[in-house]
Amino acid sequence: MTSGSNCSARNNAELSGGRLTAAAARRILTIAFFLHLILKPYLSVRGGFFDGNCYWGRLANIRCFFVGLFGMKNSLVVSKCLLFVVLVVAAGLSACTTVETQSFRVNKNAAVESAQISTDADFSRYSSLLAEDMGVFFSPDSPSTDEDVQRIRQIFRDAFFTELKGYEIVSKPGPTTMAVQASLVDLRHSSGGQAPGMRREIRDLAVPGSLVFLMEMKDSRSGAVLARAADSATAPTFATSNGAETDWSSVQQAAQHWATLFRQFLDANLAR
Repeated sequence: MTSGSNCSARNNAELSGGRLTAAAARRILTIAFFLHLILKPYLSVRGGFFDGNCYWGRLANIRCFFVGLFGMKNSLVVSKCLLFVVLVVAAGLSACTTVETQSFRVNKNAAVESAQISTDADFSRYSSLLAEDMGVFFSPDSPSTDEDVQRIRQIFRDAFFTELKGYEIVSKPGPTTMAVQASLVDLRHSSGGQAPGMRREIRDLAVPGSLVFLMEMKDSRSGAVLARAADSATAPTFATSNGAETDWSSVQQAAQHWATLFRQFLDANLAR
């Protein structure tokens, strides 16, 4: 009790007149330093509060520290505050690790080889399109250059924009706007390595020895996937490490083929 009284008197002296004295400032810096040393292990990736090797005794030590700082008569408040902090952190971690899943149905009557449509997709609510940059992926040993990739993108862009005349193409997300993104993956001559930069959804479809064209449709605001369509029936010829050169006319034909299929899908499903 004597120690508590001394601490109270010292606090009053350091804060007398509503001013922070040099002694008070030194005390605050000292407390902040030791607080940093105590909490640092629990805020790291390993050994944190929710680590498998963590013991509740660590939490008790922190409680004792704060009780000593604020006094025994405030111990109940300290306990409640610490419990509240732990619950908030736990809720935050739970929210951060929540994984949203979607259900898809397979469209067996699709004009492409594989078509998956979200069970809650309502294409009739969309009347405009947001075109995202096309992804073009080759195996690491492909001789295709950055200039080749840009030329492929431009050929597909021109083919799709020409085919989609009559549809509103916008540059920003909106409540009635559907985002569309095409991806072309050619691993037909891959030595086994995956093309760099591919998303998981694309990696699941593209395997060494295959070529696949993927069209993904999403809600432009939420990012929720509405449908995915994959096809490899029309395969353009690209440059290979064996000396073959890109046949640009076959690239144009493939782009036109897939643009026509996409137009047919939009005409059958979107509001206009």
